[in-house]
Amino acid sequence: MNNETQQAGWQVVLNTELRRLWLGWRGPLLLLVFSLFLSVYVILLAAYPEINVLSQRKMIDQTIQATVLVGIIAVLLLGADSFSGERDQRTLESLLQTPAPRGQLVIGQLPAIVTPWLGILRFSLLYISFHR
Repeated sequence: MNNETQQAGWQVVLNTELRRLWLGWRGPLLLLVFSLFLSVYVILLAAYPEINVLSQRKMIDQTIQATVLVGIIAVLLLGADSFSGERDQRTLESLLQTPAPRGQLVIGQLPAIVTPWLGILRFSLLYISFHR
């Protein structure tokens, strides 16, 4: 198997997963839910006197910790859904019959799975910049 076929295999998988994630409902919905969660979380940290005993630096640390936790959970759920979604949509057999090696199929799905975390980090940086 030559290098061009292997590269084309993971690129096809990457493009398919990105389209399914961002042109479908999963990516935008995930970012919407995260932004609502982070808005409520920051308001709770800042508004209530019982919780507002934290310094500004600790509030930023709490926001970062929540972002990392939600990002890890989102990536794990999207990763599991990505591979099981192939089976549910009955595209796993055709995907496994492609001439690309199995490792290339996984490598093509990994960057697509991580892209929502980049959006989550972008939202959290906006909230952190407002803390300062």
